[in-house]
Amino acid sequence: MDHLAEHRTVGDAPAVLRASTYFWLASALVSGVVPAIVMAVWPTDSDLFAVTMGLVLPVTVLQSWAAFRLLRGEHWARFVLSIVAILSLAGALSAVPTPLVVIGLVLSIAGAVLMWMPASRTYLRRSSAAG
Repeated sequence: MDHLAEHRTVGDAPAVLRASTYFWLASALVSGVVPAIVMAVWPTDSDLFAVTMGLVLPVTVLQSWAAFRLLRGEHWARFVLSIVAILSLAGALSAVPTPLVVIGLVLSIAGAVLMWMPASRTYLRRSSAAG
C-alpha cells in the first residue's frame, strides 16, 4: 500500500481529478444503487434482480472504492475504472436505453475522460513516483 497516499487529502488532487471522482461516484449511484433499490422495492423480474444484485452491485462497490483510491493518487485505480467504463458502455449498448442507463453512461464516460486528462496524468505519475 502506498503510505504517502494515506496522508493525501482531496485538496491535493487537481480539480479535474476531483471532478472525475465525483462523476464516478454519481455514476455508481445512478447505475448501481438506484436500480438496486428500485429492484428491491418493486421486484418485477427475478432474473433481472439476480443480475442486478450479483453483478451490478459488486461492480458498483468496486467502482466507488477505485474512485476514492484514484482521488488519493493511486495510479492502478485509473485502469480499474477504465475497465468499468468499458463494461458500462457494453452494458448500456445491450440494455434498454432508459434515462438511468443513459445518465449512468454519460457520467462514466465523463469520469473516464477526466481521469486521463494531462493534469490527472501528471498528478498520478507524480504520486506513483513518490510512492
